[in-house]
Amino acid sequence: MKANNVNFSLILILLFLLSCKVNTANPGKLPQKNIPIGSYGGFTGMNEKHIYLRNGQVFKSQKMPNESPKITFEKQISKKQARQMFKTINKMKFTEEAFAEPGNINTYIQRNRWLRKDDYYQWDYQLDSSDRNFKLITKLLNFAN
Repeated sequence: MKANNVNFSLILILLFLLSCKVNTANPGKLPQKNIPIGSYGGFTGMNEKHIYLRNGQVFKSQKMPNESPKITFEKQISKKQARQMFKTINKMKFTEEAFAEPGNINTYIQRNRWLRKDDYYQWDYQLDSSDRNFKLITKLLNFAN
């Protein structure tokens, strides 16, 4: 009788461990809905960004010109924080105009959506407080830190 109880307990433990699988996105295939925040330019032309997912996972992507990006898991933020980031970026006013005066290093925020055109907003090293998206961008960057 004891052997049956031990076997049953082991089966329950095994089932519990299998059900606790962490839902981690594959760096090679991230969901289409995400928020990349990054910068590019400078002497090397490096494009470095953090990609925020709805489930709170944050990936870091580094890409040199003419090379494939290197994507790694960076950290986990709370799902509440991630939801707030997605709500905030949906309030931003994106434009189809090209960025007129790029600097040596440019910073950008992108809104990638499923089955819709991606939105892109960039500025040079210093974000001007008169920018129409200044408060929203500042809020997003605070969530990101």
